[in-house]
Amino acid sequence: MTIHDFLAPLRSVGRTWSFLYAQERYRVLWGLGAAATGTYVAAAAWLSKRVVDSLVASPTDGGGVAQALAFAWMYGAVTLGHAFIGAYYTQRMLGIRDRVHAAADRLLMDKVASTSDVAGFDEPERIDAVRLASAGARALPSCVAGTVEAMQHVVTLTGVSVILGLYHPVLVPLVLLPAVPLFYSQMRVSAGTYAALANTSPVYRRMGYFLELMLGVAAAKEVRIFRSSPFFLSAYERAADEIFAVSRDRRLRAGAGMLGWGTLAAVGVGTAYIYIAALASRGVLTIGDVVMYSGAVFHSGAAIRGLIQSASALMRSALEVGAFFDYLAIDSSDKVSRPLRCDALPDPADCCDWQLRNVTFIYAGETRPALQQLNLEISKGEKVAIVGLNGAGKSTLLKLMLRLIEPTDGQISFRGTSLKDWDVRALRRQCAVVFQDFVKFRLTLQESIALGISGRYADDERESVLKAAAWAGLQSVAQRSPHGYDVMLGKEFGDGLELSEGLWHRVALARAFVRDAAVLFLDEPTASLDARTEQKLFERVLSCSADKTTVIISHRLGITPMVDRVIVLDGGRVVEQGHHRKLMSQDGAYARMYRTQVGMYWPTATTACEDTARERLEPEQLLDRA
Repeated sequence: MTIHDFLAPLRSVGRTWSFLYAQERYRVLWGLGAAATGTYVAAAAWLSKRVVDSLVASPTDGGGVAQALAFAWMYGAVTLGHAFIGAYYTQRMLGIRDRVHAAADRLLMDKVASTSDVAGFDEPERIDAVRLASAGARALPSCVAGTVEAMQHVVTLTGVSVILGLYHPVLVPLVLLPAVPLFYSQMRVSAGTYAALANTSPVYRRMGYFLELMLGVAAAKEVRIFRSSPFFLSAYERAADEIFAVSRDRRLRAGAGMLGWGTLAAVGVGTAYIYIAALASRGVLTIGDVVMYSGAVFHSGAAIRGLIQSASALMRSALEVGAFFDYLAIDSSDKVSRPLRCDALPDPADCCDWQLRNVTFIYAGETRPALQQLNLEISKGEKVAIVGLNGAGKSTLLKLMLRLIEPTDGQISFRGTSLKDWDVRALRRQCAVVFQDFVKFRLTLQESIALGISGRYADDERESVLKAAAWAGLQSVAQRSPHGYDVMLGKEFGDGLELSEGLWHRVALARAFVRDAAVLFLDEPTASLDARTEQKLFERVLSCSADKTTVIISHRLGITPMVDRVIVLDGGRVVEQGHHRKLMSQDGAYARMYRTQVGMYWPTATTACEDTARERLEPEQLLDRA
């Protein structure tokens, strides 16, 4: 174990106390006061000596008794002060712990939210880094308490060393030096244990995953239908055994070191006792000296053990806290969040809203491009539908346009300006979006919709929220509860309403609609809606977004005859584009997709679709024939 291995935890301890001071200011003095109570042992040993010596010197003399009583009162006052400070510090630490936890969680959430893109969010290295940082945030109070406890033991050892050194200096190295190898070995084991467990972070994640499957709601139905609980229990136990094997190995090493070097430390304390007894037998020490020295030696042994235990725990806490501070120190001012342009940009009427030039994107760890050499223009106010088979690159294109990920090659421009020159916050204020995997926020109905306005809720936004809720057909949800639009969605936090998938989808649509954005992105916006509701919703979307650029990604092609242009992706490229009637007449990839989907719902329409190119039927006529 190198000097650096010792200095790194010490730096983490310093950063912890700086963080604590920033949160608590003068309250940190209670930590120093608690550490100062380590002087109690030396003071008690010295006062005990004075009480005994006073009584022995003048057992019948009133002055001797009075002196002994005075020292006894002083002993009581010191003991009372020690107990009061310890109890008060314990209570203060409970409040400090809660406040430190909350402050650390806020910092961690702010740090994660400060990254404007989502690239790497699902990478194991980042997941492990966030998990270790979160564990470090939880360890902050332990690091503070461990520091105070270790300081108490250091102060105790300093005090008894002064007592022993002033009278018989040989006792100091006799007690302390044999404990140094034990201290070093335990610090090394503690650091190695943390490193080993940190390296098993993926195993911890597997354990958490299996635990969530067994205890959570998401997999409850399938786990019971397929009776798969024994499989997941076995998988959890295998992961737990892997962790336990690492811990067991480290505990064995710690036990061996404690047994070997601890024996040496005990020999040092025992030798000190023998030395004191020898001095007393020769009349060199008074009875009070024997009481003081034996008490000092006894408490020094206890302080050594306590220091080693607290320092070992502090080492572990400091290393965990170091992961927290290291994560906060990561530079997140990347290219995605450069505030180079604002939304006060020229917006000529004849300017294309979106231009994509030779855009290529390859996901990390992949070799096949999700998009390759893609070229596309979308005019201001145009309504387009992007369609294609699974894996065609539709959702990847959406994330690129929102700057959630950055293109591997090529350029994307919005209103004549490269996305790289836009302030990402200003760009996203121009956009409203419903993702395919939208979030079911466990908030009130009003809050869940209002998040789309500015990411928060204000009372003056209620009218806009009610309008969006009515547009999405959510009045029935509010009417089901006496709380109206203040009803809680979901059952997790009390008396709330659990919505169907279709109603959750409507909430997400209302959240997008309530935002007065220039561009509307809809990723599979009607996947959970029935056909009739889907048609009505699309009619509302198109009527309410007449002046907005609207980009719709969908597998279901019922919307395509209603938009200005259909863009067909295949293999990360645009293979067809144009109006529905034009693409049907070309009898290409889009026409085949459309005929297949229509045939699924109306089997007799398949033959009619095949005649469409010859007869040039309108979509409405085709459906009538079906």
